[in-house]
Amino acid sequence: MKLLKFIREKAFNVLAYVFFNRKHSLIFCITFSFLSLATELFAKIPALFSCSGAVITIAGLFLNIKYSLNFHLKIPKINLYNKLSGAGVFGTKFMTPEQEHWVDNIISDEVFGVSFMVVGTIIWAYGSFFIELL
Repeated sequence: MKLLKFIREKAFNVLAYVFFNRKHSLIFCITFSFLSLATELFAKIPALFSCSGAVITIAGLFLNIKYSLNFHLKIPKINLYNKLSGAGVFGTKFMTPEQEHWVDNIISDEVFGVSFMVVGTIIWAYGSFFIELL
């Protein structure tokens, strides 16, 4: 039982390291798509590149489940900070640069996540047509 718990813990740590960090996720997705494209072109495995779009979509989903899509809210950043920190109406009236940076990071993760989901879905849907053009 300890071995299974150890394996599960390590697997979740790897997933968190790769998919819950936008830079790591971007590098992983680009590398995975490039390798899928190269493998499909050279090994003639049909639809492998288009299937890599699903991995990009999943990466975007993981980035977005970290928070709850706050980038689209048109509220002042201080109110967004109070909402994200859980302070609600009892939050602060002034933001420090660290707090502003924290909110900006959350918004960046969500924008990257949505972008990954859109690009991944397009590759997933039309990747095989792209291969035919090559």
